[in-house]
Amino acid sequence: MSGTAGCLRPPPPSSLRTLPCCWGAEVQIWKPRLEAATTSGCTYVAHPIAPWVSPPPPPPPPYLPFDSNSTYREDFGPKPLPAYDPLPPPAPLPHIPWEGESTSRSTYVAHPPQRRRPSIALALGGAAHVVLPSCVPLPADAEVQLTTTRTGQDRMELAVLEGDAPAAADNRLLGTCSIAGLPRGARAGDVRLTVEARCAEAAQQQQQQAWLLQASGEPPRS
Repeated sequence: MSGTAGCLRPPPPSSLRTLPCCWGAEVQIWKPRLEAATTSGCTYVAHPIAPWVSPPPPPPPPYLPFDSNSTYREDFGPKPLPAYDPLPPPAPLPHIPWEGESTSRSTYVAHPPQRRRPSIALALGGAAHVVLPSCVPLPADAEVQLTTTRTGQDRMELAVLEGDAPAAADNRLLGTCSIAGLPRGARAGDVRLTVEARCAEAAQQQQQQAWLLQASGEPPRS
């Protein structure tokens, strides 16, 4: 084996120990050998530790007797400040004439907001079924398909509501209409509803008058 860098070198012959093998051959085992000296406690003797001397206590503060004299804030008044001259007024801004045109509120008059009309609905099973949305101008017609609730029913009562609430009880009642003479055996039919502006306003006025009478405690007028 060569002694180039990166290769293993064989151990010296003196560090090898020969062991017998089971099939007659001899196996050599490398045993390290220590070539250094050891030190023990007798070589490095511990030195005695010097006693620690505490520093002397600080001297007491000097005694200053109280001479029965005290000062207050009133004894030390503020010193008068020197008066300063006021600053001169700022220079006036240059006058630039206005050469354009301006608009005022008299030119662009604010238009009053349009009153929003509530939706018109029919009460069906406790719910409000919208037939005329608020965006539809009056007078208007609406068609709705209705069904009967029992066999042989020949009469139907419809409650016309005004409002946008999903529950029928939360809307205002405009009026009721009755449909009589329904053909027997027919379970469904188309109903055409015509609502005029003056009819809706008259119903609102009648309802407001009824509320005022109810609030005042007067009996309703026939």
